[in-house]
Amino acid sequence: MKIYYTLLLSGALSFLSPLATNAVNWIPATSRSEIKIDTDSIRYDKNIATMNFLFPTNKHFVVSKLEFDSNAQMWCILQNGVINENGEISFPKGSENAQVHKNKITQGTEGYVLYQRYVAAPVPDISSMVWSPIKEGNTQYLINKKDLTYKDGYADFWLYAQNNSPTTERAYTIYHVKMNIAYSRLKTLSATTYSNDHHIVAHLLGTPRWEAIPQDTLLHEIFLSIKKDVDQGILK
Repeated sequence: MKIYYTLLLSGALSFLSPLATNAVNWIPATSRSEIKIDTDSIRYDKNIATMNFLFPTNKHFVVSKLEFDSNAQMWCILQNGVINENGEISFPKGSENAQVHKNKITQGTEGYVLYQRYVAAPVPDISSMVWSPIKEGNTQYLINKKDLTYKDGYADFWLYAQNNSPTTERAYTIYHVKMNIAYSRLKTLSATTYSNDHHIVAHLLGTPRWEAIPQDTLLHEIFLSIKKDVDQGILK
């Protein structure tokens, strides 16, 4: 959590611009895997998530479109595709699996790891977010108030922070944060780092541990603002 605090509490803001569409953006799916994911292919629709992966074999790479069902806790390969020399993928007509074999999302398997990383902790949809300064006059960090939720004493929101010494490859990070308002504690659910052209370069899971919200920080400003809205009945 301390590394997240360091990034959250320092840096300067760089406003977002519209995302490019129909792009391909391959990154390592996990830090310990040769599997790659096209983050621009990720789609969420209620309990169904689909995304394209690049799986290494002995002689070449196989491109597959995977589907995850969070309600049924199952995953399957919907289609197998091809990749050209530019890294672009296509799914030829008839490449759909005639008989889709569904697999249980079981702990300790690669399917479970991918599910935890990209479905249980989804990547942010920055094109739909509305960003606001956390504190008037301070434009270093932004919070997406439009999608802020409060339920059973917990606030859930997305936070934008420009990275320390931002580069073209690693310009800013968006954090998915959960706060316990009654006990003034928080945990980071995920951290997604973007390049200057707004493509994902890393999507990391947060920590399961709850941490105390440090005093005299922007995180504490957020906590006080949410608590005020809760106390006044604005958030219920």
